[in-house]
Amino acid sequence: MKAQAIDVELVPEEVIPGDVFLLMVKGERPSAKAEFSDREIEFYPVSDSGFMSLVPVDINTPPKKYGITIKQGSDEKTVSLHVKTHKFKTIKLTLPKGKVTLSPENQKRATDEALLLKKMWPHN
Repeated sequence: MKAQAIDVELVPEEVIPGDVFLLMVKGERPSAKAEFSDREIEFYPVSDSGFMSLVPVDINTPPKKYGITIKQGSDEKTVSLHVKTHKFKTIKLTLPKGKVTLSPENQKRATDEALLLKKMWPHN
């Protein structure tokens, strides 16, 4: 039995930290698997054309070329993603103490609200 090639599209092929990229696996074969930067990529079906994922690039991802290997059964294909160096603009802010530190009454309210949220959603 001849192995079928995996048809993969990566858009764009160059990103900066903080970007996202689209990874599309074309075809009708189910269950594509891949990883980027030690995290599993989750694929979602796209009508009849295949599976896709929008993959975030963490802001702290080091610039270099990354190989992303997509596997479907015993078939696999590797595509290259280039994370480019980018210098982000920074702005230094100075705020008055009252805008940074909570008053005792606001601190109590924040603590009470956090406890209430924890009771409402215990798995978060």
